[in-house]
Amino acid sequence: ILPFSKALLRLLIWFHGLLHNFGGAIILLATLVRVVLHPLNMMSMKSMRAMQKLQPEIERIRQKYKSDPQAMNTAVMALYKENKVNPAGGCLPMLIQMPLFFALYSVLYNAIELRQAPFVGWIQDLSAPDLLAAVGGLPIRLLPLLMAASGLLSQRLTPTDPRQVTTMYLMNVLMVVFFYNLPAGLVLYWTVLNLPPP
Repeated sequence: ILPFSKALLRLLIWFHGLLHNFGGAIILLATLVRVVLHPLNMMSMKSMRAMQKLQPEIERIRQKYKSDPQAMNTAVMALYKENKVNPAGGCLPMLIQMPLFFALYSVLYNAIELRQAPFVGWIQDLSAPDLLAAVGGLPIRLLPLLMAASGLLSQRLTPTDPRQVTTMYLMNVLMVVFFYNLPAGLVLYWTVLNLPPP
């Protein structure tokens, strides 16, 4: 991840030279990542739609082989192969983005250039968590909540199995918990990645 972090830092500094704002540079970087990963994301969407269409058939197989898990798995895999569906296809873009995420985290956490780098309004340091206000000692961070809202919007526009809707909403809550105390620049990056495609 270290060479990747250095490349990201150079790219961020170059974007900063264009925009004179590291927040804008992070948005530009996230947009570039989205453009590069767009073909993979489209493959993921097609895979999710194909999986959703196969759900009734998968349910039928589960009912037929409920006492024989091995036969059930074999039949489900044969169904996937017959319909040219990859069940892991929906995860591929996320797996590819994780090294970028960790490299950017390293950059935002360690780069001297980003210390005290303001973005807009209440975000005065992209290398630290944003702080809108504090209520009874509890910090109110708006950026993780905006990230969750962008995730919810994206989920509403993505075809999802009705049985997985609750899990998807819980995943958003977990993301807020996970991102709540991370650097604002990292949350900004993930918020841009969460936005639904135009």
